[in-house]
Amino acid sequence: MKSRKSFPLVLTIVLTGILLAVFSTPAPAQEKSENVVKVYYFHGKVRCATCNKIENLIADAMDNKFKKQIADGKVKFEIIDFSDKKNSHYEKKYDLYSQTLIISQVKNGKESKWKNSEKIWTLHGNKNKFIDYVASEVNDYLKGL
Repeated sequence: MKSRKSFPLVLTIVLTGILLAVFSTPAPAQEKSENVVKVYYFHGKVRCATCNKIENLIADAMDNKFKKQIADGKVKFEIIDFSDKKNSHYEKKYDLYSQTLIISQVKNGKESKWKNSEKIWTLHGNKNKFIDYVASEVNDYLKGL
């Protein structure tokens, strides 16, 4: 009879311990110590043939020149529609008004510097020069990590 009365108490103590263990576990510190180069290609809703070509060239450059660094987490590449309301913070942060390639260096989880790589508009007619330019921009920021 005594064991029946103590069962709810023991169950409550065990469940409380489990809940405390689950919800008091600190989040991983990965974000705070993150060192990475982020490469963003921003585009709007309306996209011309040149904009699509530039996006494809950037994707080629990232895939051909930074596959290992992307797999290792040293480089992150994203294609983002800055006209989407959920991405409006990028528009303000990077002063976006058109399709843009932004290279961002993150040290210890905080953006330390960023650059608008504007030459994409003048180099898109020469695939090799374009890819070399993008690779050079990203490598410059990788060296600083």
